[in-house]
Amino acid sequence: MLFGIDLESIAQEVLRAAMAGGAEDAEAYAERTRVTWIRRVGGRTSDGARREEGVALRFVADGRGGFLAMPAAAMGQAEIRVGRAIAGAKAGAGVVLPAPPAAIPGAEEFALLDPALIAATLADRSEILRHEEEACRTAGRFARADFAYEDRVSETHLASTRGVRISTTAAKAGLSGAVIARADRAAIASGRVTTRRFADLASPRLGPLLAARATQVAGAGPAPAGRLTVVQPPDLAADLLTALAAALSADRVARKESFLAGRLGKRIGNDLLNVIDDGTLPGALGSAPADDEGTLTAYHHPIVGGRLAGWLSDATSAAALGSRSTGNAVRASFFAPPGIGPRNLILTPGCRTPAEIIADIEHGILVHESGRRAFDPASGRYALRVAGQLIAHGQPGRPVRGTIGGLLPEILMNLAALGHDLAFSGPIATPTVAIAGVSVTPAG
Repeated sequence: MLFGIDLESIAQEVLRAAMAGGAEDAEAYAERTRVTWIRRVGGRTSDGARREEGVALRFVADGRGGFLAMPAAAMGQAEIRVGRAIAGAKAGAGVVLPAPPAAIPGAEEFALLDPALIAATLADRSEILRHEEEACRTAGRFARADFAYEDRVSETHLASTRGVRISTTAAKAGLSGAVIARADRAAIASGRVTTRRFADLASPRLGPLLAARATQVAGAGPAPAGRLTVVQPPDLAADLLTALAAALSADRVARKESFLAGRLGKRIGNDLLNVIDDGTLPGALGSAPADDEGTLTAYHHPIVGGRLAGWLSDATSAAALGSRSTGNAVRASFFAPPGIGPRNLILTPGCRTPAEIIADIEHGILVHESGRRAFDPASGRYALRVAGQLIAHGQPGRPVRGTIGGLLPEILMNLAALGHDLAFSGPIATPTVAIAGVSVTPAG
């Protein structure tokens, strides 16, 4: 425990210091996280563990707002640091803190803590990497395959002068990998799987997938220039929905820094575009009884049949837009203030198999790997480096590299097909996605 004191006491101590320093409204977020990692790189294995402990403060004082993060080692000077932060706060940087919910659902309803993950030994975790590497070896010829495992078990307590009091314990585990094809060392496939259930990592899936993809893009030449139909599998299609989530952020909308500003109720995609955000799904990575400033999470539908129906918001951005928070305040850790992000953002699937979708395409690209992405939420301009196979008359063929892109509203209007294979990549869930008429620029 943080200095042998429970997190609730730490949060209350910081709140008292804030009020003594002149704050009118304040919020304290105390966190204790245990991180365990194992890496297998170049045939060598290393492991370790660390703790991340500290508390964050957000406050409002005389119309000025501010944020302060203190690691555990700085808690002995909490009163001095809080006083200095309040004295140096800038005007116009205020935040709106939410009122406490009338009732908070039990954490057990959200399946945030898997006992098997908590009980896993170092040998159990190492076995995951060994199995992935073995499965990778049988799936394709590669020059190198590196894998890393990491899990995080976090305890948090959120308290505010508005009356919010929420304690949460949650855990998640992640597996990442990168595979280099033997036939072409420039052919690198990478990916990641993150889950709350330790058993989800027991069967090797990532290694064989990456080995196959690296083999399929080996020797890739430039993609043909022009407009083609692009097919992305679920984990790579998640990049498109991640970009859309940035534009759906209500703080960007309020500042007129999103291409969606002023478009509520208007069409932003075709009828295939239906997007759900649900923070209540049991066991999902973005689920929790409340968001990271104390608003209850919820199910909502920001895009319905291609029409914009709402935003992703926190209390401050909702107040700026004259609406209610959707429970989308999220924190990476106590080191940074909460931002707006998806809880579990889902592009609703279709009813076709990926093979059926590909078979209907005359000229296109089946994406196996994606790289650097550029996206401007204000203009909607989107570009993504990809490698994959050229599709001709329904058949994947020679490997190619290029950049796909255009304006996101145009891309969303050109959705051609959605697969039935919905899958989560972190807090983003997408099926296989086919987009017609995408601008392709060749790359070597």
